[in-house]
Amino acid sequence: MKQSDYSVLVLTPATVRPAILGKTYRTFKELCLKNEKSFDIQAAVHVDAVGDPTRTMLDVFLVAQRHFNIAWVYKNYRPPHALSHAFYWLWKSAAESAFDYFFYLEDDWELLQPASLSRMISIMEKHDRLATLRLPFQPTAENHSKNWKHYFPYNGEYFECPEDDKPHIGWCGHPGLVRKEFIQETMEHLQPDYCPERQMKGFWGNDMSRVIMSWEYGVYGFPNQSKYVQDIGRKWRAEQNIIKQKDTSWRIK
Repeated sequence: MKQSDYSVLVLTPATVRPAILGKTYRTFKELCLKNEKSFDIQAAVHVDAVGDPTRTMLDVFLVAQRHFNIAWVYKNYRPPHALSHAFYWLWKSAAESAFDYFFYLEDDWELLQPASLSRMISIMEKHDRLATLRLPFQPTAENHSKNWKHYFPYNGEYFECPEDDKPHIGWCGHPGLVRKEFIQETMEHLQPDYCPERQMKGFWGNDMSRVIMSWEYGVYGFPNQSKYVQDIGRKWRAEQNIIKQKDTSWRIK
């Protein structure tokens, strides 16, 4: 397949926070997800009816449309398990689509420096068992990328998740490129009413765990760099008294 043939679908679970989504999409469009001649980049957006009461779900769609061609949009007016349902819909849409790659991007991340989509795809093409290549949320060191308390060594191309860390943080929901086959395999075992980050672990001993453990995971970047992404939704969540539960779902305090 020629580089010019790659199509990439951005997968975004969103809430009614158009200003935050606008910053997320603007920074990623400027620094990574450019509609260059070599790529066909579109977006699928799932909008939940929670967030700013002075704005509407249509406002979110209009912001998204200013930055990307929208392949699909879904408006969820009754979101009891907002992120879980959004993720399930996006994953299912991706698994059944004709796109080559997918970029998972929740609505509240800012990209701080350029990230080469061409290089990310080249790495994925070279390593056919690499499921995801996400962007670092902490500065990288000379020989590793720190992911919470875990260290991913640099292999000359990307920071590679060690085998022992795959059950815990092989997959996570940070912004990054995702392989279609990985989405298709995990989709077969995904439940729509439970947090996907909790489901997609390798230590449960179930079918999903076996899928997770069969793939490799990586963090994009180079040694001795500042962080690429930062969470810009924390302040809003604090203002709304929304806290993270033990099952990693978000609920009003």
